[in-house]
Amino acid sequence: MDPYSQAPKPLRPAEFYALLALARRELHGYALRSQIIKDSLGGVILPPNKQYPLLTRLQDEGFVDLIGKRPVGTQAKERHVYGLSPHGALRLREELTRLHHAVEIAQNAHLLEPPKLSPDIQRLLLDLEISAERR
Repeated sequence: MDPYSQAPKPLRPAEFYALLALARRELHGYALRSQIIKDSLGGVILPPNKQYPLLTRLQDEGFVDLIGKRPVGTQAKERHVYGLSPHGALRLREELTRLHHAVEIAQNAHLLEPPKLSPDIQRLLLDLEISAERR
């Protein structure tokens, strides 16, 4: 039997970035949405009406706790604030271990070495090569 057969399935990107953000500090829903977009470098866009279903799902899984209501922003409007649960911290560590393993494989294959040329120069050379092949 494969020793990793009991490993949990990978987290969805929004789940991963939500747990990552909440591991650093407690957040309300809109701040969490912004942090997910920022941390993923814009790769995970969470529509404005989707952060609360995400938080509900993470709460149902036991990964996130509702801390309570706190005044937030310049108007000090009370919002629900969420934090990472101990189970969520463990799940995040499992996911980070899985991703770290993938990075080690890429490093051993020399896939993460910095390129000798900038990406713009690489694209230009590839475009020129493709143009020459088409002639």
